[in-house]
Amino acid sequence: MYEEKLINFFSGIEKPSPDQISLIKFHYKFDIINKNTFFIKAGRIQKEIGFVIKGIFRSFSIDKSGNETTKLFIPEGGFLICLDSFLTEGSSKINIESLEDSMIFHIKCVTLKEMIKTDEYWKKVYMKLLENVYFIMDKREQYHVEKDNLNKYKNFLMDFPGLIDRVKHHQIASFLGMTPESLSRIRKKFKIIDLNQ
Repeated sequence: MYEEKLINFFSGIEKPSPDQISLIKFHYKFDIINKNTFFIKAGRIQKEIGFVIKGIFRSFSIDKSGNETTKLFIPEGGFLICLDSFLTEGSSKINIESLEDSMIFHIKCVTLKEMIKTDEYWKKVYMKLLENVYFIMDKREQYHVEKDNLNKYKNFLMDFPGLIDRVKHHQIASFLGMTPESLSRIRKKFKIIDLNQ
């Protein structure tokens, strides 16, 4: 069943040939990740890229004072990747942690890179991966440029439907670039507006 989900995902990019399906089944490994488990920790080199079948992950950094900043939320259909570490083979600057009990497929970075070099199909898969990551990064930048906190919250609800009930309050606030107190006020205000419509 889970292999079928993976094949369906790749088919959404471009239908894989029988040989490519065989490669997918051979190289991608299925795993169950418990809640609050790190897929990658800052300071380590990323060895594998993950594809989320079920569950949600968070990418975040920690400053010298121990304060966390949420960079990305990675729900079903997303990729677990630190681009800097993947591209340079250097240490990751971010952490990626599961927020729920999750199911993923994962592949070794070195294997994917070799496939990208030798096959046009995998180049397209890689481009889709990049688009997925940059879409969320771009959304986060838009939230931080937006001055109206109510608009930030409305856009978040539209861009990431259902996420509000799956992610901790302070993590959303960090992602949106506001304090948890500001987010609480916005949520209350939003509920009042919604009731009056």
